[in-house]
Amino acid sequence: MQQMELFKPGKIGSCTIPNRIVMSPASTKFSTPEGFVSQSTIDYYEARAKGGTGLIIIQAIEVDNPAGHTYTPPILINDDKFIPALKELTDAVHKHGTKIAAQIHHGGPSAPRTMTGQQPLAASANNRPEMFGYIETEPPRALTLEEIGDVIEMHAQAVRRCKEAGFDICEIHAAHRYLINSFISKAWNKRTDEYNGDLKARARILLEIIARARELVGPDYPIMSRINGHEYIEQFGLHGITIEDAKELAVMLEKAGLNALDISAFPANNPRMEWGSRVHLAAEIKKVVNIPVITVGGLDAEIGEEVLREKKADFVAIGRGLFADPELPNKVKEGRLEDIRPCLNCNTCNVKLFDWWNCAINPSYGKEREYTIKPAEKSKKVLVIGGGPAGMEAAATAAQRGHKVTLYEKENCLGGLMIMSSAIEDRLYALAKNMEHQVKKHGVQVVLGKEVTPEIVEDLKPDVVIMATGSSAIIPEIPGIEKAKVLNALSLDREGSLLGYSDPKFVKSDSLMSDTRAFVKKYGIPLVNKAVILGGELAGLEIADFLTKRGRTVTVLDPGEKVMDLECPPMPRLRKHLRQQLQLQDAIFTSVKFDEITDKGIAITTKEGEKRFHEADTIILAMGVNSKNELAKKLKGKVPEIYLIGDCSTPYGIMEAIQGGARVARAI
Repeated sequence: MQQMELFKPGKIGSCTIPNRIVMSPASTKFSTPEGFVSQSTIDYYEARAKGGTGLIIIQAIEVDNPAGHTYTPPILINDDKFIPALKELTDAVHKHGTKIAAQIHHGGPSAPRTMTGQQPLAASANNRPEMFGYIETEPPRALTLEEIGDVIEMHAQAVRRCKEAGFDICEIHAAHRYLINSFISKAWNKRTDEYNGDLKARARILLEIIARARELVGPDYPIMSRINGHEYIEQFGLHGITIEDAKELAVMLEKAGLNALDISAFPANNPRMEWGSRVHLAAEIKKVVNIPVITVGGLDAEIGEEVLREKKADFVAIGRGLFADPELPNKVKEGRLEDIRPCLNCNTCNVKLFDWWNCAINPSYGKEREYTIKPAEKSKKVLVIGGGPAGMEAAATAAQRGHKVTLYEKENCLGGLMIMSSAIEDRLYALAKNMEHQVKKHGVQVVLGKEVTPEIVEDLKPDVVIMATGSSAIIPEIPGIEKAKVLNALSLDREGSLLGYSDPKFVKSDSLMSDTRAFVKKYGIPLVNKAVILGGELAGLEIADFLTKRGRTVTVLDPGEKVMDLECPPMPRLRKHLRQQLQLQDAIFTSVKFDEITDKGIAITTKEGEKRFHEADTIILAMGVNSKNELAKKLKGKVPEIYLIGDCSTPYGIMEAIQGGARVARAI
C-alpha cells in the first residue's frame, strides 16, 4: 500500500518533522492571568501530540505586555521569567515525538484598549473600520521610529527565548490585521519615512527583525513567518496585499534567512470561509521559493492529502479539525476514518473574541485532564431515552466507562434533529454517523422505533435514567396558524444553530442538489418562492439565510424590538455577520404584531400602527422551543437516579447537548 503523503517526514531548516500535519496556531486562553503557561495549556497541546500531529504551532504568544494583547489571558514571552514554564510545555510535546513551534506576535491595531489600557499601535493611523475585520476597536496611532526599534528588539529577544525554551521552530506573525502586517500592507502603511515606499521598504521592519534574531540565535535555528497571501478588502475600495506582492515578499524573506513560510490571508477567519480556501495562495508562493510552504484555512485530512500530492504545499495546517478530534492524525494513519469526529466548520471555536473558546462537538476541549474517560467505580444499568447528540454522547461515554447501557429512540434511526439539519449541512450527517458508530462500537444496546413509557422503565428497572427527549416548538396564538402552509422551524432546524452555517455548499450553491431536493421535499424544507419567517433569533435567521442563498424571497418578522441583540462584547462574530447580511437585503422587520394568517400570507401591524400584508407561499414558525420533559416528571421518585440533558433540560444548541451528555456520563 502506498504511503500517504501526509505521513512522510519533512524538514524545516534543521528540524525534521515526522509527518506533514501541522496544528495551526489558535488562541486557547488557558494561560494564567500573569501570562504563564498553565497545566491546562500543556494538557491541551500534549493531547494533540499524542494524537500524532507532526508539528504543533502554539497560539500567538505576546512579545509586548500589555500593548500587544489581542486576547486575554495571553501567553507572554516578553521576559526571561516565562522560559521555564514554556520549557515544561515543549518537554511534554517532545515526549510523543512531535515537534513544536511558537508563534510570536504583536497585536498592534487589533489590540483593543479594553485589554491594553492604551490606544492601539500600527504603522499608521487608520480610521477605516473595515481593516479591523471582526474586531471592534478604536483607530490606532502610528509608531514612532524609536518605538519601531523597540518592536524589532522585542521580537528578536522573543526568538531567542523560544530557542531557550526548547521550541524547535519560531514563527514570526506578520499576517492578518496585526502590527507587522500594518507595515507590509499598502492599505495600512501611509508613513513618510524609510518604513514605507516599495514593498521592500514596507517589509523593512520584518527584515530587520529577522536580521537581529539571527544575531541572537545563529544561522541554524529554524525561523519561519506567517504572511498574508492576499488581503480581501477590495469590496471596501481598499487595495492591500495581492498574491503578486506576497510572492515578491516570499522571495525577499527566503533571501533574508527564513526557513519556511506559513501562508494565510486577511480576514483570517471569515465566517463564510470555504474548505481549502487559502490553498491557491500557498500554491502560487511555492512556485517562487525553495523553502517549505505551509497552507492553512479550512483543511482536513482528505483535502490535505490532495494538496500534498499535487505539490501545492509542503505541509498542511489543520486547526479546527484537531480541536474536534485531537487523535485525527493517528486515526487517519490507522485507517479508522469512522472514528474521526468531523469538524462542522461551524466556527463555535471562533465565535467570541473575549471569552473562553470551545468546540461544539468535543466536550473535552480545554478539559483534557479532567475529561479523561475513567472506569466507573460500580457498573450500573443505564437507560438513555433519546438518540440525538446528547443521548448518543451520554450512551457511548457511559458504556466506555463500563456501564450496561440501553438507548431507546422513538424514531427509526439515531441522530435526532442532526438528520434533518444535514439536508442543509452535510457534515451534521457525518457527525451523526460518527456518534452512532461510537454507540455501537462500545456495546450500547439500541432500541429504535419505540417510545418509552413509565411502564417500560418499570420493566427495565434501570439504576440510572438519562433523559434526552428534546424539545417541542412554541406555537403562538395567531388566527389561521393551523393552516397547511404554516411549518415550524423545529422540523427544519433546532433552536441554537444546527444549520452548520459555514459549509461551502451552504454558501455558494444556487440550487439544491437533486438528492437533497428529494430529501427536503419529503421532510418539509420549503422549496417555495416566498417565505415569511416568524422569529428573528438564530434559528429563524439561519433558515432565512439558507433560503435567500437559493433565490427565495424571504421576510423575517419578529415581535421584539431587536433581532439577536448582540451589541455588547463579547460579540459573537458569526451571528452578527448573519444578521447584517439579512439587514442589507431589507428582509427584517421588528416590533410587529401578528394579526392573521391567511391562504395568501400574513397580516401584521407595525410598531407605528400601520397595517401591512406580507404574501407568502410558506410561513415558518421560529419562535423558540419548550423542553419535552413530561416523562421525567412521571418517573420522579421511581428510579434511583434521573438526569436531564440536551433540549429536554434547557433548549440550546448542539454544543450544550453534547457537553451535557458527556458531563452526566462521567458523573454516574
